[in-house]
Amino acid sequence: FNNVNLDNSDLLGSSFISSDFTKASMKSINADSSPYGGLTFRDTILDEADFSGANLRGLQSTGGFTISGGSMKLVNLESVSAGLSTFLDTDGSGAVVRSSSLDSATFKKVKFTSADFTGSSITGSTFEASDFENAIFTSANLSNFTLKGGVFKNANFSSAVIQSANISAVNLEGSNFSNANLTLSQ
Repeated sequence: FNNVNLDNSDLLGSSFISSDFTKASMKSINADSSPYGGLTFRDTILDEADFSGANLRGLQSTGGFTISGGSMKLVNLESVSAGLSTFLDTDGSGAVVRSSSLDSATFKKVKFTSADFTGSSITGSTFEASDFENAIFTSANLSNFTLKGGVFKNANFSSAVIQSANISAVNLEGSNFSNANLTLSQ
């Protein structure tokens, strides 16, 4: 699928097992509830893609991907490796992102309310002007990350590693930091 144009495609019920969408354009696609075991995204543009309810468990992304203006509501991103990825103006409410690697990712103007990042590695990532109200970061590694503006109200950071983090202008009201490692965070 290298350089393929799947813009505006309806992929309901499709299976892409061990597929590679390197430099594919997938604008406004609908992949709702499709099983994607072993899917690979490399340098992929996902502008306005709709992955609502999709199962993207095990997604691999060498060099990251960019999703802008899309929907990842209730998506399963468990055990994903997608470092260097960019999430811009995307709704990931209720997403399951457990045990994933999103190191050096960028989250800007996103809504990931009630998303579950339990046990994930999100080191060196940037969260800017985003809404993560009621999100779960239990036992996640958030070292060297930046929180710049946004809402993390009632978020659960229990047992998380938050070393050398830079946090400014963020609403953390009601958040749980029990047993979290906050060494040198400001």
